[in-house]
Amino acid sequence: LLTLVGIAITIASAQLFTINAPTKSQCTAQLWIPPLGITVALSALGAKTYRIYRIFTMTLDNRSLISDFALFRYAASAWVMTTVALGIVQALAPPNPKEVILEENNTITTYRVCSFTT
Repeated sequence: LLTLVGIAITIASAQLFTINAPTKSQCTAQLWIPPLGITVALSALGAKTYRIYRIFTMTLDNRSLISDFALFRYAASAWVMTTVALGIVQALAPPNPKEVILEENNTITTYRVCSFTT
């Protein structure tokens, strides 16, 4: 279920990149939502894969199975690491809307994009 939720979040986040004039909050959402969606999907898949690995490599002496709560903790640790990394990026170089002017063949095109301050 978490895999599907993560994939849905990632696919839905594509709409954030189609906005013509993004605001500061939309730029922040472009930074946060896609990586968190991918992390939710892949951490759930990784936890399930680890459970299957443990089942097939289990010896007769060690018959302990991994509980659903333990798998959730493994997945949540990936979410926490992603959130911390995104928080550092947000604190050091927050995304802001920027106006880009493109001049080509006597045509001036103006559009707004999200950029990181450095």
